[in-house]
Formats: sequence, C-alpha cells, structure tokens
Amino acid sequence: MNRIHRVRRGTIAGVILFCLITFSPLSLFAAEKVSLTITPPLFQLNVKPGDFWSSSVRVINANNAPLTLYARVYGFIAEGEDGHGDFISISEGANGDDAMLARWINLQEKEIELSPGASGEIPFTISIPKSAPPGGQYAAILVGTAPPEFSSVGPAMLVSGSVSSLLFVRIDGDVREEGVIREFVTEESVYQSPRANFSVRFENLGNVHLRPQGDITIYNMWGKERGRILVNQQTDFGNVLPKSTRKFAFEWIGESNLFEAGRYRAVATLAYGRDARQNVSRSVTFWVIPTKETIAVFGSLIFGVWCLILLIRRYVRRALRLEMVRRGMHDGINGHDVSRLRDEKPLLRPEVLLRPLEIGIVDLRKTKEALEKTESKNKKLIARGLLRKYVLVLVFIPTALFLILWFFVYFKEVLVKERVFEINIQKESSSLAQSRAIV
Repeated sequence: MNRIHRVRRGTIAGVILFCLITFSPLSLFAAEKVSLTITPPLFQLNVKPGDFWSSSVRVINANNAPLTLYARVYGFIAEGEDGHGDFISISEGANGDDAMLARWINLQEKEIELSPGASGEIPFTISIPKSAPPGGQYAAILVGTAPPEFSSVGPAMLVSGSVSSLLFVRIDGDVREEGVIREFVTEESVYQSPRANFSVRFENLGNVHLRPQGDITIYNMWGKERGRILVNQQTDFGNVLPKSTRKFAFEWIGESNLFEAGRYRAVATLAYGRDARQNVSRSVTFWVIPTKETIAVFGSLIFGVWCLILLIRRYVRRALRLEMVRRGMHDGINGHDVSRLRDEKPLLRPEVLLRPLEIGIVDLRKTKEALEKTESKNKKLIARGLLRKYVLVLVFIPTALFLILWFFVYFKEVLVKERVFEINIQKESSSLAQSRAIV
C-alpha cells in the first residue's frame, strides 16, 4: 500500500514539475517572437576632439501588444571575419580602448512605452573629449524588452528582442588608412564545370575603419572576360574595423560550354581610404576541365593531328623518292637512303614537293581518258586501281578539313567577347546574423 502511495506521489510531482517547466512565464516569453525595428541602423560620423554631437534613434513596435523598451550603450568590437561584432558592457570592466566611445555617449531616455504599431525616439548625445585619440571609435545603442540589469549579449538577445544601432566615429588627427588583401583564393584548383567559389580576406592595418570596394574580374585562357563580381559596393555596410580582417565570399557560375574549358585567371582589385584613395590587387588561377567531354574531344583531336602528321610524312617520302628516281638514284628507293638524303637542301625544293601532285593530276587525266575509251565492265577495275594508288590522299583531305573546321569553331567560341554568368554572394544564415550586429 505504501508503495502505491509513493508511486502516486511521484506521478503527481512529475506532472506538477512538467507544468511548471512547460507553462512558466519564462518559457512563454522565450517562445514569443518580438519584432522590433530601429533606424538608422548605422551612424558614421567625422568629428574633432572637443566636439559635441546629438541625435536620436527611432524604434518601431511591430507587434500586436504594447511593449516597454529599455536602451543601453555598449562598446563594439569586430568578431571573426564574417562582418559581425561583439558588444561590450561598460559595467563589466571592459577594456578602456574598446569601450571608450560608449563612455562618451549619454542616453537621455533609457526607457520608453510603445503601443502596438507605434514608434518612439531615444535621443542621445556624444561628448568628444579634447584629449580623444585620433582614429576610429565604435559603440552601439541596444534597445530591447529586458531591463539593462537583465540584458546580456549573444543568443540571449533573441529572447529579449534586442535591436542595435551602431556608431562609427572617426576622430580627426593622425589617422592612418592602410589595408592589404591578405588572401585571395578559390576553394579548389580544378573544377569539373565553370563554377568557382572565391574568398577575399582584407586586413585593416590602420587605426580607422575602412570600407574596401572593387571587383573581381574573371578571364579565360585567351584573356576574354568571363565574369565581373562587384565587391562591397552600393552599401553603407561592409566596413573593416582597425586591426581586424574581413572575408568576402562569392560563387561564380559561368556558361556551360565545352569550348570554355581551360585555365582561368581571376583578379581582385579593391580600393579604400577617404583621405587618399589607395588600391590593392591580387590574382589567382584555376582550371575548368570537364573530364569525360575533354577526353573525348581532345582525344579525337590528337588522333586527327597524328593522322595528319603521318600522312604528310608519307607524302614527303613519296616526293623524295620521285626526285631520286628522276636523278637515277635507283638504290635510294629503300627507307634508309631516303632518310639520309632527306636532309639535303637541294632535295627539299618546292618543285620537288609539288611533283606528287603533278603526277596525280596527270594520272587523273589519263584515267579519265581511259574510262572514256574503255567498256563499262572494265571501268570499275580502272577506278579501283586509282583508289588504291591514292587512298592516302583521300584520307588526308577529310582529315585536314575536319581539323581546320574544329580550330575555326574553337577559336570562334573562346574569343566571344561576353558570356552569360551568375554571381551568388555567400552570406551567413539569418538566424545567426540576428544575434550579432552586422558591420
């Protein structure tokens, strides 16, 4: 009996615990999606030591319920190479350099009430000390549904429904703008189809944020442009903070065409700097080789060239033999003597090389006359004899025409000025991007 009571008590306790966990206010709040919009998302200021500047951010409540919103200022630093950053709380003993600008910002309103669909402004001021060092200073104003004492950075921002407005402040003075393309590579060196993934890593070596802009131009092995990727253009973002590196990733998809196989070269050129525009450039090479198609086409091409060379050599040997016969060198009919005399310049005159053609024309005339005079039953024998004598010529002509046609089509295709291409900008997943500010 006691055992049954213990089982019942355990079951009841488990049900109560399940209800508390499932239906607790914290779980309901975490499951609720809070939609907030803040404008502008980015301030970029140029100030002097001792300046005073004021403005405001506007927050929009896009929810069906009223919200109480709280604002707080954080320092801001770059994190990783994907264009995101970390927020640094001033009250957590942050490094003075990283949170310097945050200490100069004063929020006039730290708490506002917004009804559904309404918007409100949060004014703030920035007081730049006269002793402020030149270069870039960075901070962020975070607005969320959790009070400052409970708010934090990272994934918890998604729960509290926080949004941020970044402040990039450039303080005049000894500003150093310096950057370099640390790396420009493709994921692979050989691709089966005209499809390549590029990544450009730009490092900021100066003391102020830079926004590198430029393009990546792709050329085929004949120097014809096969794609142009715009890098970091037509955007207010894409900044690289001092002493940090940012990676830009792209996917290039060219036109699927067998004639476009070969070696490609991509050139990345980026410009940066406000005071003095500077340029940096790097290049990378890669191959596009569709294995099966390339083997089939180039295998037949190589075979055709080999046949052509063999037929030409046979033709030259015949020309030399005819010349030696004409000179009375009957012992030179064998291959050894022909090889010895072939290097003698007097034997390689144009009239010597053309003699087999002259003899062939004469044979055709004689054959034509013979066919006209011969009865129909003997005409086939005469025609067969001519075919056996000039079978190599009959093979040579279509082989040569095939190779000429192939080269004509090839160069016509590869020298086309423009080709269709597609560019995909590779970005971080939206769920992860929401938890960190985009620089």
